[in-house]
Amino acid sequence: HYSGGIATLFSIFFQVGIWIRAGIAAIYFYIKNSLFSNNQKQTIPTRHYAIIGNAEEKASVHNIFAKAGIKLGSSTTIATDVSATEMAVKLNLLLKNNPQQVLIFCQGQKNWEFIIKVLKRLSVPFSASFHAKNSHSIVGSQSKNKSGEVIAEQ
Repeated sequence: HYSGGIATLFSIFFQVGIWIRAGIAAIYFYIKNSLFSNNQKQTIPTRHYAIIGNAEEKASVHNIFAKAGIKLGSSTTIATDVSATEMAVKLNLLLKNNPQQVLIFCQGQKNWEFIIKVLKRLSVPFSASFHAKNSHSIVGSQSKNKSGEVIAEQ
């Protein structure tokens, strides 16, 4: 198990990696949309989202979608005031009933350790994206065989 300085160092590297990946993807999409498009908005299929976070984090996710010019579709907010095990039970039930649901985990009120614990306890197939506090972006991948996607404020 990681503890002390190693855990802190691991957490810092994890955060830096997320920020670098989000920055590279945002720059790539900005250049791609600026240079190679006919000034048309990118069309992303409307999906159903489950936002795992508090009211402030939900508002942040909605704001990112709006500023990116993407229609959010329907969304469900799942409060994080329960344990990781209880959260996984809720999400497993949700995903069994709605297999096309995309989970958006908000890091802020809950840390990455909590999110990873929940992910490890999910027993049904799922698609997940992640929103780090103050990042102004959402990153995720819907397939292990395809490159991930970034939704960023423009």
